[in-house]
Amino acid sequence: MTSTDEARSAAAHILGPGAAIQTATHPGGSLSLTVTLGDHTVVIDGHPGTGWGWSIDPDEASGSAGHDRTADSLDDALHAARTALAA
Repeated sequence: MTSTDEARSAAAHILGPGAAIQTATHPGGSLSLTVTLGDHTVVIDGHPGTGWGWSIDPDEASGSAGHDRTADSLDDALHAARTALAA
C-alpha cells in the first residue's frame, strides 16, 4: 500500500520542490493527490493494486466523473504528468 507520506514524497521528488501537495486516504486504501504546480493542478486518484487515474486542470463539473489518463503506478502517473506539463 502507498501511504500518504510515500505519495507526498514521490510527488515532491518527481514534480519538484515548487509543488504544493495535498493528499487524502479513502476507505479501502485508495489515495487522492492534488498537486498545484505554477498555474496548473494535477489530480491523481488510485490504489497500488488497481492503478491510477490522473488529470491536469480538471474542471469542477467533471472532477468526479473520472480521469482522462491512466497509469499502472503512482510514479508512472507523476512522470507522465510532469511530461505533459512540460509540453
